[in-house]
This record gives sequence, structure tokens and C-alpha cells, in this order.
Amino acid sequence: MITTDARISGIDTERQRYYDYLNTIYREISEYLKVQDGVINAEKLQLMFDKTASPFVYWLESKSREEAKKEMGDEKRMTLLKALEAKYNLRASEDRNRFFITSRLENDDFRRLSDNMRLVGYRYDAKERAFVRDTK
Repeated sequence: MITTDARISGIDTERQRYYDYLNTIYREISEYLKVQDGVINAEKLQLMFDKTASPFVYWLESKSREEAKKEMGDEKRMTLLKALEAKYNLRASEDRNRFFITSRLENDDFRRLSDNMRLVGYRYDAKERAFVRDTK
């Protein structure tokens, strides 16, 4: 839904997509407030928008992770998972839906492991103290 006016003004494609994303959130919140409150309170709209919308750098980072995940085939994903399992000495649950860290990791190592686990479809769950299969 990249608008023609944005193209004319020379905004790059990624920013156009980001602005479309922001516009969609703004419209959703406006409609929600209209239905819930009967009117749109500008301060409440601004507050909700600020709390909901991701800043550009985080939005861009999220998009690139999603694209990398899509580009990676199942075979590559399994190869990477096995490599991570060996390198970080992860212990898998019987159904392989959870991977537990068996040794202490420094912050940078944990961050690197977490980023790679996201690529193969797992996210860290602090409550379970494990990487769990991401169903999103």
C-alpha cells in the first residue's frame, strides 16, 4: 500500500513501508477509541500510538529477521539448530519443543544464541528458563 505521494517525495521504499505500518496502527487505534469511547481523545490516541508503534530501527530489525527466517529453508534451519545445540551444549526436551541452556553464558554469547535460535524458530521464555518453539 505504498502511496504515490511518498514515491514522488523521494522517500526510500523501507521508509514508505514503515510509514504505511505507522498509518495502519494509527487508524486501528482511532477506530478502536471511536468504538470504545464514542469519541477520539487526542491525548489518549497519542499515548496509545506511542506505546504501540515500534521505532524505525526496531521495525527494520524485525523485518530483516523475518525475511532471513523466510529465506532459510528447513534443511538449513535444522543444520543451524544442531550446530547451536553442540556449540552451546543445549539439552533438548523429548519432543524437541524446548532447549535448555546447561552452562553459564556471558551476555554477548546469550544474545548471539538468542538471535540464532529466533532464526530457527525458537524464542527464550524466562518463565520456563528455556528456548521454546515459537508458534507465531
